[in-house]
Amino acid sequence: MGDIFQELNEDIRKDRIKSIWDRYKVLIILSLVLILGGVGLNSIWSRYNLDQMEERSEKYFMAMDLVNEDKLEGLEALRLFSEEEKDSVPQYSLIASFNEAAIRRSKNDFYGALDIYNEIIKENIQGPFKDYASIQSAEILMELKKLNEAKNILSNIIKTNSSFAPIGKEYLGYIAIYEKNFNEANKIFYELLENAAVPGSIKNRVNEILATLK
Repeated sequence: MGDIFQELNEDIRKDRIKSIWDRYKVLIILSLVLILGGVGLNSIWSRYNLDQMEERSEKYFMAMDLVNEDKLEGLEALRLFSEEEKDSVPQYSLIASFNEAAIRRSKNDFYGALDIYNEIIKENIQGPFKDYASIQSAEILMELKKLNEAKNILSNIIKTNSSFAPIGKEYLGYIAIYEKNFNEANKIFYELLENAAVPGSIKNRVNEILATLK
């Protein structure tokens, strides 16, 4: 049971990414359209905005190229890009921050990633993005075995009854297993199974876990 988080992590992440895209693709696409289309009727102002967006895009993709080449300068470039765009185009800054955090985590820089997610959570941004950052923070804390901190974050997500609440509850079940509190784990997992709003992918994982607890 000690490796429960590692064993399930990849499957959960794949399902979560697909679920996030399916649920929020309209919001994401709309945000991009608003960024790209948010220009004034004045042609000079429109041209200025387009030039600015081209410049921002070049900076962002140059940073990502450096990251893909496994160069530390790429992470620094992403950090600077995020800071520069924070006030002018916060959506760009948010995307860069999420990317930097994911890259740091992939390089086992868990505390660096955690700092970024915590900064995102503090920002005045739309709920889904804040909840996603919270889930990511909880995952890292679970990997670091800081389970009480993870439980606090997950409990707050569940209280908001957001779209990420089922994932938060699922993770609390895994923590209960890790702490050998099997009665609590069973209770959590059966509540997920009985909730019609919980996605099928989560219910499938829960059924597999419950089978091992019998």
